[in-house]
Amino acid sequence: MKMGPAGNPLNLNQRQIRNRAISIKSRIDKLNDCYKELQQICTHPNKTSKRDSSTGNWDRGDDCYWINHYCPDCDKRWTEDQ
Repeated sequence: MKMGPAGNPLNLNQRQIRNRAISIKSRIDKLNDCYKELQQICTHPNKTSKRDSSTGNWDRGDDCYWINHYCPDCDKRWTEDQ
């Protein structure tokens, strides 16, 4: 049986392809849930923060300031208003 680079047989019919795609998508969803849970329980002790802004607008009321955060441990990125 001839196999593709990811280990899938190259002679699958459409039903087999559909079923395999559904199975892979389900596993991806479960892994994403685990990943998000890890990011939630991480305390981000090594996070970096960078202040940023959008200023110089014609109307100073449109100027805004925020902080970009990044945690290298869990790869979470988030933004907070200043």
